[in-house]
Amino acid sequence: MKALEFRTLSDAELAKKLKDLKAELFNLRFTNATGSLQNTMAIDKCKKDIAKANTVIRERELGISKAPVVKSSTKSKAEKTTENIEPKKTTKVVKKVDEKKSTKQKKEKAEKIVV
Repeated sequence: MKALEFRTLSDAELAKKLKDLKAELFNLRFTNATGSLQNTMAIDKCKKDIAKANTVIRERELGISKAPVVKSSTKSKAEKTTENIEPKKTTKVVKKVDEKKSTKQKKEKAEKIVV
């Protein structure tokens, strides 16, 4: 399942999906331990789906994305999901360093090394 598909789910549906995925992972691990699991990549896929679901839940907690609101049934699934996703907001922290201080500190370090 893609992350976009997880974003289309409501909070309750997402919590239920996460619970189902964790149960599935438990069953896959149990089957693998008994030696009867044919496709071991299913464990990795399940882990990744759990991580995607947890990511979407965390994004909603932080306010990065919102739970989808279904307005009308005439829109396609892709249109419904793209209108509810906000772009990531990033901030850049710029440190200003006084050049005199930095050169003074470099000289002090050099003196300590020499001594």
